Amino acid sequence: MYRLPIGRLSRRSYPVVAALCLAGIACTGACGKTLPLGATAASLDAGDAFGGAGAVVSICAGEAFTCAAMAAGDVRCWGDNTNGVLGVPPAMVPRSPLAVVVPGLPHDVVDVVCADLAVCARRASGVVLCWGNNGFGTVGDNGSQDASEIQLPTELPLANVTALAAEAADMCALDASGSVSCWGQDVDGEVGDGTLKPDDRTPTRTVGVTNALAVAGGAGFACATRTDRTAACWGADTRGELGDVGAAGSAASTPIALVGVSGIRQIALTSFAGCALLEDGSVSCWGDNSRGQLGRGTSSGSLFPPAWVPGLSDVVSVGTGGAVVCAVRMDRRTFCWGGNADGELGLGIVEDPVSTPTELLTLPDALLVAGGLSHTCAMTVDHETWCWGANDKGQLGIGSVGVSISTPTKVVFSQ
Repeated sequence: MYRLPIGRLSRRSYPVVAALCLAGIACTGACGKTLPLGATAASLDAGDAFGGAGAVVSICAGEAFTCAAMAAGDVRCWGDNTNGVLGVPPAMVPRSPLAVVVPGLPHDVVDVVCADLAVCARRASGVVLCWGNNGFGTVGDNGSQDASEIQLPTELPLANVTALAAEAADMCALDASGSVSCWGQDVDGEVGDGTLKPDDRTPTRTVGVTNALAVAGGAGFACATRTDRTAACWGADTRGELGDVGAAGSAASTPIALVGVSGIRQIALTSFAGCALLEDGSVSCWGDNSRGQLGRGTSSGSLFPPAWVPGLSDVVSVGTGGAVVCAVRMDRRTFCWGGNADGELGLGIVEDPVSTPTELLTLPDALLVAGGLSHTCAMTVDHETWCWGANDKGQLGIGSVGVSISTPTKVVFSQ
């Protein structure tokens, strides 16, 4: 997930700066500070403009929980705690429909990412800590703890990390040199080190990626955007997830080129599909289309290589969930498509699927969107968090557990 600048910007400036920063383009001007290529605004002072309990700088969603990195530097999570993602033992707090502060974290966190059952946070110093279910090594603790569930944040043997990405049961980290390291489940080559094995329980270098600007994770596969604005992907390819022109069905344990697209600003991956935001503000998608994830008016089969999504322009960020894709435009309007069985598209209806981009009319001006298995959340220009979709575990953070909610609802943070 993404951290955006919250320095001395006018709110009218946010969409422009967000587009540049998400694209890895050097940003100067309104912030009075410069973002190097591939950075995620970690150098900006998180407290400059929107200090206070509710100011969010990064959001992520897991299987049935949500986490947010706050402007104050702490991390707050809510929803299902079966796997300790709230940072406390499940026996003490099985779930929470309200955001709780994750204990044991320094208050200098600038980014947070969610796998299905685990969470990682990046500190301003480039240090990474992870917690949650470690059944596949997703916490990356190098086997130092035997329990399959780890509640307390654990520091990983990584340094100078500039960005994180989460897959279903894997995590990846991009460092300042442009290299990528991944850890967790590796049965389909998710780590990208040229081997297939049950798991890698410590960060392992992905081979052949030395000039990455960004990294993104899906369900069993990952992609890295390179400095020349092309991308390479690795891992599972059962439904064309890797976007290659060959027949889908075999895994790739080392990165292969994503064909058919160039000028990539950002990549976002769903469970079995992917989308790329291009420099001209258009979006191209590939992979599984069984729930309309490709946004082309159909909901069957798979498509590879990537193909243009009709009807979208001036897009500045793309976010994904289990079978959901959302695009935020320069004018802050948000359009979503894909699976909607629990109202996770935020359209006020439960119609599944919705195979063309459709506007969320009740969501305030958005900056970015992050999705879980059956729920979705957005961060707005005011650095508020709004969520919608399934709420059976309290993952919407609205103080109650119950039926799905198909319209965006504001998350309220305590002081």
